[in-house]
Amino acid sequence: MTSTPYSFSVVSDNRCLVLAASSAEEKDKWVEDISVAGTAAGEQPRDGADTTAKITYPSLKSNSAYCD
Repeated sequence: MTSTPYSFSVVSDNRCLVLAASSAEEKDKWVEDISVAGTAAGEQPRDGADTTAKITYPSLKSNSAYCD
């Protein structure tokens, strides 16, 4: 668990991201957007089909720290 208010970790096989939102509402929106992105990624075709469709998540910002 992280000690920064409204922060959480996203863990994958090869990295860990610690994300910190500025409010509880922003954190909830980020968690929702990440969940939707994960679902969408799981629905992408794996057979070389065109995957140029891009989903944007304006609530997610690119300020994150990597876990060691």
